[in-house]
Amino acid sequence: MSQRRITAFAEKEWIKLRHALWILPVLVLYAAGDTLLNLHTMSRVYGQNGLWEVVVFKQPLFFSSYRLVILCGIVTGFLLTWPETRNKRLRLMFHMPLRPELMISQLLFSGLLVMIVVNTLLYLLLTVSLKIYHFPGDILYPVLLTVLPWSILSIIAYLLTTALLLAPTLRLKLLNLTLAYASGSLMLPATTYNQSEPALWFYAIVSGAVLFAVYFSALSFLNKPIHLPLYNISTAVTTLTVSVMLSTVLPDFFSKAFQPPRIHSIMHFSPVYNEFVYSRSDMSSSSPTRYFREDGREISRREYQVSLPFLYARNLEKWGLFPDRIGNTPISLEQAGDWQFLKFSSYRFNSPDPMLHMLLEAAPEEASLRKSPDFFRISNSGDKIEFISPLNGKIDEAKSSLFTHALKKSGFEFPVTAIGGNPDVKKPYDAGYFLVDSRGNLFRMQMIDAQPSCVNTGSYINEHVRGILVHEHHRKEFYGFIITDNSVFAMLQKNGSLKKLPLPSFSANAFSIALWSDTLHTSFVVQNSDSETDRLYGMTLTDDFDIIHDFSTEPDRRNAAHHKHLDQATAFLFPLSIEQDRKGSSFNDPSATSRHFSAEGMAGIIISLALLICFRLLKRHRPKLFDIIPVLLFGFPGLLVTLIIED
Repeated sequence: MSQRRITAFAEKEWIKLRHALWILPVLVLYAAGDTLLNLHTMSRVYGQNGLWEVVVFKQPLFFSSYRLVILCGIVTGFLLTWPETRNKRLRLMFHMPLRPELMISQLLFSGLLVMIVVNTLLYLLLTVSLKIYHFPGDILYPVLLTVLPWSILSIIAYLLTTALLLAPTLRLKLLNLTLAYASGSLMLPATTYNQSEPALWFYAIVSGAVLFAVYFSALSFLNKPIHLPLYNISTAVTTLTVSVMLSTVLPDFFSKAFQPPRIHSIMHFSPVYNEFVYSRSDMSSSSPTRYFREDGREISRREYQVSLPFLYARNLEKWGLFPDRIGNTPISLEQAGDWQFLKFSSYRFNSPDPMLHMLLEAAPEEASLRKSPDFFRISNSGDKIEFISPLNGKIDEAKSSLFTHALKKSGFEFPVTAIGGNPDVKKPYDAGYFLVDSRGNLFRMQMIDAQPSCVNTGSYINEHVRGILVHEHHRKEFYGFIITDNSVFAMLQKNGSLKKLPLPSFSANAFSIALWSDTLHTSFVVQNSDSETDRLYGMTLTDDFDIIHDFSTEPDRRNAAHHKHLDQATAFLFPLSIEQDRKGSSFNDPSATSRHFSAEGMAGIIISLALLICFRLLKRHRPKLFDIIPVLLFGFPGLLVTLIIED
């Protein structure tokens, strides 16, 4: 392209932008100002230390105004494309001596350049806002990665706005709106920092594929120029892209529309019956909650509470039904209140790592624990502990060296492979942090009288650790639990040993575990959270973690039948679906579920193919190979997109 032509092109784009370009920096500056004011307000309310604590442990979306960058994409697309569609200018543009593909590319280049500048300004302002309050990279990078899907969505918004305005027919406009809605539903939500990191590759591919939707919409103005290779490529890519996005949102819509009522089940071990009792809550029923014993006998609500004297001690006392003894063991009302309940699930561990940690003083001067004036992290090199002050964001080299040396002196081999602690000051005491070294040895690190106390617990873990849960309780029975890929270990407080829960099967990918411990028994109730059924498995254990009694509930038959029918209908309509939310995980992690080889999936594909052939024969067209491929892959969504695009 000659220098003169480039200059003319730049002047043309500037003419379209010059009167309204100021809107874009105003939107970005508003987002930056709102973010800075949110940080300032939290700093004034909680102080600098409290600001860090809120951001690290609560993860508020104080930067949510940066979603306005999506509006910047829409505005850019409108400013650059709307003038081209007025007064038959689009027809004139395609009759210029330049190739149509080149004209469209010039239009896209200018808009993408504007969006790159806008997003660069966005990240610069957000970084400056965080640096004003001395946030380190451990917080800065997760925040920036949280905003990144919105930046990708802003580019998609620009491209689809352009495609929408260039599309010559209502069908193609609806197709672009469908892409816009599906992209927004995937990339717009955010509940925690950096939850979309595993999905960024998928978002990037979608944004690249949407680029072809612009070429397809614009070139369709020329009445299907199949002699242009770019048109054929754009048609193919757009068909697949819309089919993928429909296979992402439609199964979710279908599931929400026809999801059977969820059955909520709760199970406890009854020391009165020496067996498990459980409740089932069905909100669609006239009697929402029902109560059962192991043999399936239904009992009343009062009988259920009488069978659990520790849990419902106050009710039993009021009714005059609290027992003096259970079996041969005398029980007082005070003893009945001395129990521990803890529930945790895979969502806690299948999530972004903590940005920073807080080590409390384990031997405070006062009766209660107090928050630490600093935070700590594992260094990027992985070979030391670093304490950081929120007041200036600098590393306390002396304290960092002191604790790192204490760990090494106790036999700890860096790097740290797993770490877990509980920085809640409302707990009765502080057990410190538990760390696993490179050899699989478990250590405990505390701060006592401002000095490090690092101890090798003597326990060894030869499995990959997914997470460490620390939960101090006044009963001092458990420090917490260690979750590996296939096991759960309890950290016993009385001797510091590890005890493996005797679970018949376990996967750290999706689970929910409830612990109940009282003066008579310790029991665990486990649920596989990737299952739609209400099946529970409970076990009561000895002090050595041998099973005394176990029981597994059967799923509600009516509810299980509903789920089976829903799965069959889903397989028929959507033989291939894309799921972004994995059960048991806090990450957005797209994955494909194929049902092609199920009877329902094959039936759906066959019927979709038959409908495609019928529609083509009615219009006296033979189905082409690329008409068939989307239908074979996606079933009815592929059929719908193929018919819209080809017609």
